[in-house]
Amino acid sequence: MVMKTFLRIILTVFFFLSCVSSFSQNALLVRKFGNKKMALYYAGSNIKFTYFDNNGYVRKTSGKITVINEETIIINYDEEVELAKIKTVFVPRNMLIRVEEVGIIAGLGYVGLTELNNLISGTGYSSKSGFIIAGSVAAASAAAIPFNYRRYHLDKPDKYTWEVLVP
Repeated sequence: MVMKTFLRIILTVFFFLSCVSSFSQNALLVRKFGNKKMALYYAGSNIKFTYFDNNGYVRKTSGKITVINEETIIINYDEEVELAKIKTVFVPRNMLIRVEEVGIIAGLGYVGLTELNNLISGTGYSSKSGFIIAGSVAAASAAAIPFNYRRYHLDKPDKYTWEVLVP
């Protein structure tokens, strides 16, 4: 009885470990020295970065990572980029992006509500204050667009680094 239970546990652990290792994949880790902030990318993750092409020009690209190798990554199934040529990785600040979206929607909604209020009340004219408030909210949201992405400058090896994590 004890032997059967022990054998079942060993077989379960063996099958679990074989499943875990079969689903493992390479990962790309971008981090800043002296800070806990880091970005972890797997195959299927979206990435945005600048790199030096073969002619020495700086190009900006974004897309879904298809394959991560130890020296290269493949973007959108057709664009292969050497990791040593990557200059800057742009990591999205998701909370800030959501706040901007809410600000733009709120500004447009406020214009719609003030116009609907004018139609219901029968005043027949639009107040300037509603447009000023809505424009201010939308402008504040638009002004924050350059801060949507945190930039990891990989061409500064004393501050930033990348690593390929191999299972």
